[in-house]
Amino acid sequence: MSEAPRPDPIADLASSAESGSGAMGIEEFTTLASKLANLGLYRDAIGLYETATRLHPDNIALKINLARVRDMKRRADRDTLKELDSNIRAAREREDLLANHYTGLGYLHFRRGDTDKAREFFEFARVKNDTYYLAPLYLAKIAMGRNERTKAIEHLEQARRANPFHEETLSLLGRLYMERGDNIQALHAIVDALVLSGETELAKQPAYQEKLKELLKRVGKDIRTDLPEMLRDRTMRYTGMAEKLERRRREALQERASERLHTVFAAFSAKHLAEGRPSDEVAPFRRFEVFERIETEDLLGLIKRFKRQEYATEQIIFTEGGTSDSLYLVDKGVVKIRKMTPFGEHILATVGEGSLFGEMNFLDGRPHSADAVAMESSTVYSLVRHQAEELLSQKPHIAVQLLNHFWKTLAQRIRDTNEQMKTFFVSEAMNAEKRFDEKRLAEAEKVIVDINKKIALFKEKGLTGNDLRVLASLSSEERYGANDLIFQEGDQGSKLYIVLDGRVRISKMIPGVGEEALAILERGDFFGEMALVDDKPRSADARAHEDRTTVIAIDKGVLDEILSRDIETAQQFLSILCRILAQRLREINETIVKWKIMAGGF
Repeated sequence: MSEAPRPDPIADLASSAESGSGAMGIEEFTTLASKLANLGLYRDAIGLYETATRLHPDNIALKINLARVRDMKRRADRDTLKELDSNIRAAREREDLLANHYTGLGYLHFRRGDTDKAREFFEFARVKNDTYYLAPLYLAKIAMGRNERTKAIEHLEQARRANPFHEETLSLLGRLYMERGDNIQALHAIVDALVLSGETELAKQPAYQEKLKELLKRVGKDIRTDLPEMLRDRTMRYTGMAEKLERRRREALQERASERLHTVFAAFSAKHLAEGRPSDEVAPFRRFEVFERIETEDLLGLIKRFKRQEYATEQIIFTEGGTSDSLYLVDKGVVKIRKMTPFGEHILATVGEGSLFGEMNFLDGRPHSADAVAMESSTVYSLVRHQAEELLSQKPHIAVQLLNHFWKTLAQRIRDTNEQMKTFFVSEAMNAEKRFDEKRLAEAEKVIVDINKKIALFKEKGLTGNDLRVLASLSSEERYGANDLIFQEGDQGSKLYIVLDGRVRISKMIPGVGEEALAILERGDFFGEMALVDDKPRSADARAHEDRTTVIAIDKGVLDEILSRDIETAQQFLSILCRILAQRLREINETIVKWKIMAGGF
């Protein structure tokens, strides 16, 4: 006799209530369902709430509670799946670790000539991970040593499935197929091995040359006409496979990078002192944001190189065209950065207590593009670049902290200066028509660029870090037609761009006037970097200046991932970005003065 089904008291209760035989009211339904939900019996709780809503379809509270419990169930199911996935992943990692250990032991016995013991360990390794190619490869070698050709081919085919890019596997497979008389399969395997060797010139590959001559002769093909075509086809096949794997790796790493919660500089930030008071010498400098996260010992080494100086009201600190490469910190008072015009001075920026200026010249050593004048009695610290170079070269984490802050301050000054353009031609701006519809960004053509071409571009810009190839592999490429809008002022930015081919125009739409070009960017120039440092909207438009303009796009999460892994790469990349921003700020300041004159001085 079959076992009778077990009664379901919850279903019976709901059924009786729905049929009217029970006396459960809304409050009783809610209380019972809530208890079931608290016990994790979400399905039963949902059943009760669904019954209650059918009995009382106008009761909003029941519907809300039903939705809440359904959401609780979804989250619980998601957590369960996540835990299950985590457990499976942990088990897989343990199995992979054992497979590696068994493979290593097998290799050790193989080298000692104990093939029986070696085979035992390789078999264990294959059981633990049948997608690992080394174990079947060495099992094939053992079988070949015992003249077990069929078994060796089986092992090699498994190794090829696990890793189709291993030259030795294909070479051995071709040899065995050739000995067995399977000429077509042997030919394909040997051609693949030749392609994977990286050197397809037969004169430099005598071992492959002899085999290919014999195999082509057996199948009635010509080495001069048929072989080049075969090599081309197999090369394209492997290139396609490699690009597909590269895309998968890129997507996986980008996903991982986007989940990182720490910022790019977390790895290099100095630890705050857990106890003890800062010395009197260090205390005045802690108020400057640029020094907040630098350890006391490092900060002492830096601040002893600063010089303190008092300035009276309207006293000039440096003049436009002057040559100096000092960084200035305002300890007390206010300093104005100005340019003189035929209509008098035009103030580009004001710098108050706790802020810095002069970073552009500290970065590139070029002549000053404006005057710096004390607006009131002020105290200023100055640091000459050559006095800091030795310390920064010995402690690159300090250099990264400074460059990070320069990136922020320069980006903010560019934004402030860009906004000044909107203050010119006020009457025209008031009567200007609303900007025509450009919100629809151009649909970028996704293209694939050889990774070596991107690496060459990075090297042209002075990047030589350990993660250069990773950065190149994780970036994507976009192509635009002439005047296509890459991004628009006001958009949220999540990518940094580098011009690969063509040119890009950075511009602003001036109300009542039209587009004003701020910069024309050439190969290797960066843009879009400001939105990545301060998470503020784009401050200008970026357009393709000519047809078939190709740019490299680097996602913020990817950039954070790369820069947080290697301090050398971080320092190089940030140095380049800061110099670009410094140059752009110089150019915008000149444009501001031009607009000032055109607007009649006001």
